Amino acid sequence: MDFYKLAEPQIKKVEERIDSYLEKEENYMYPLLQEYIRRGGKRIRPVLVFLSTGAVGGSMSKSVDPAAFIELFHNFTLVHDDIEDSSQLRRGLPTMHISHGIPIAINAGDALYTLAWNFFFDIKWENPLEAGKLFSKTFKRVVDGQAMELYWYEKKITDITEDDYFKMIAGKTGSLISCSCELGPFLSQNESLRSALADFGMNIGIAFQIQDDVLNLTGKEEKYKKEIGGDITEGKRTLMLTYAVDNLSEKEGSELKKIILSNTREKSGINRAISLITDSGAVGYASKKAQALVNDAKAELEELEDSEYKSALLEVADFFVKREH
Repeated sequence: MDFYKLAEPQIKKVEERIDSYLEKEENYMYPLLQEYIRRGGKRIRPVLVFLSTGAVGGSMSKSVDPAAFIELFHNFTLVHDDIEDSSQLRRGLPTMHISHGIPIAINAGDALYTLAWNFFFDIKWENPLEAGKLFSKTFKRVVDGQAMELYWYEKKITDITEDDYFKMIAGKTGSLISCSCELGPFLSQNESLRSALADFGMNIGIAFQIQDDVLNLTGKEEKYKKEIGGDITEGKRTLMLTYAVDNLSEKEGSELKKIILSNTREKSGINRAISLITDSGAVGYASKKAQALVNDAKAELEELEDSEYKSALLEVADFFVKREH
């Protein structure tokens, strides 16, 4: 993937910056967080910060700390999401709460969230108030999207619409990716391109989540590095679930909803749910929706001047719907 190579020097600086920031903390929590972040991951949000910065002719050096800040926040959400989703694996290894228990995982996530904001105030922003507003608005959307999903779980709501799904994902996943793309022109004080890159990020962010949902049912665990079928156990409301319930027979739709609400870990139940979803044509439908979003995203970049960074952003968009991990 050429777009990773283009951002690789800056990504290394982000990882070194985060590691050194955690290193100086003496509390028991921070070595746990170091290990968690050192596991790797796609670092796609920092990558997008650098590519969007390059695409508008901005300064890479000024983008390192903002990209690190976003990655710190993202990892905080992962620690807590894994608890909320009862996930077993993260990046191919046991999740924080599986390794250390829920109380420690909650506190570690809280510590990372707090540390992220301390890190924010160490950054030399051109306009710190506007930067704070951008991030606080983005982070609220992330939390609101997660709250929407958790409400469906609490109230055992399975009959959600496509609009419901897209609204939830726009917050939970799309908003942080959108912010990452918007940061390039924001840091470069290029107001004319902020909206286009933010919209680009939102579209590819939603497409990213749709593909992630597809991979959770159809991927290979050694590549995906999370448990296949985990979304069934979680009872996750996906675009595929909505489509399947609407297009299966009433009997099969009821059976699928019953499995989703059971939070089963039994392979037979998980496999049956996957079979019902795939037989309904939902996987193909979701993939087409993701591709349409990517096409819309690419159109947002037409006003950018041609460059290797613009080409890399277009490559990222394609990667989001073709990836296997």
